[in-house]
Amino acid sequence: MCETWTPEELTFIAENSKISITPHFTADKIKFLSGEFGPFTAGYSLEVPMWLALFLYSSQLCDLIPPDWLNTSVLRKCVEKERQEKETLSKLPKEYMEISFTFFNRASSLISDCDQVKDLVN
Repeated sequence: MCETWTPEELTFIAENSKISITPHFTADKIKFLSGEFGPFTAGYSLEVPMWLALFLYSSQLCDLIPPDWLNTSVLRKCVEKERQEKETLSKLPKEYMEISFTFFNRASSLISDCDQVKDLVN
């Protein structure tokens, strides 16, 4: 039997994807049940799971850094390649939809040409 995932479950799973942040604080590694993250140095970027990045961002403790692929230039190339080569999928993360919509919903001001990026993701 094949199980189907709900959009909420897929978003939850995608929140373990690593994204870059620039913290506004300095701290040693922080331990969580899911692992150790850090050390955090104010002004120096590092990768953390998206759930932690969103928490720190909502607490104004960091800046989020959108993924390199979340811009019109890269997405246009991906769309064009998929149109030309029907059998080939773009080299985007498997959770690209969930990551994109999380940025659209929680940090859209960080994405240049957000409306165009949304159209290309769709």
